[in-house]
Amino acid sequence: MTTDIVIPWSTPAFQFKDWADAAAWCVENFGLPGGKYETNMSDDGMIYKFNNADDALLFLLKWKI
Repeated sequence: MTTDIVIPWSTPAFQFKDWADAAAWCVENFGLPGGKYETNMSDDGMIYKFNNADDALLFLLKWKI
C-alpha cells in the first residue's frame, strides 16, 4: 500500500526555495525516487508516493503540509 501526499502548486507557504529544499531533504533522508518513494507531477501539484506510511508521516511533519 502506498501513501500519496500532494503539495498543491498554489500553496502560499511554499515558494521555489521551499520546493527545492523539500526535494533535497527527501533525497537525503529516503534516497533517490524509485526506492522508498516516487514523485509525479499533476495539474494540482507535486505528488509524493511513499511505500511506507511512517516515511509519509515524517515527510508531512517536516514540511507541515
